[in-house]
Amino acid sequence: MIKKGKLSSINFSQRKTRVFKEEIEKLLYQNKTEIEPFIFKDEDTKIKNCWTINEIINLYKISASALYNKLKIYNIIKIKKGKSVYVSKEIIRRLFNTVIKNNN
Repeated sequence: MIKKGKLSSINFSQRKTRVFKEEIEKLLYQNKTEIEPFIFKDEDTKIKNCWTINEIINLYKISASALYNKLKIYNIIKIKKGKSVYVSKEIIRRLFNTVIKNNN
């Protein structure tokens, strides 16, 4: 990346190359896409249009920790009702469609 010019750096000697923190942060956070919040009309609509965490894990073949990390990164709202935790179907579809497209 340094040779291609994507990262600017300072070379002090043969084995000491310094890269600016701002350059690394730009590289890491440039691909983060914003997902618009999905607004619910009432309580019944919320549950009908949501999946539980276990349903999402089974549907997308993703681990629980990976799913919770994605929910945390994109600030996705979770709805807790009783023992179950629900997440909007629409938001999950948008999230995993963008993730799949970005990985290809």
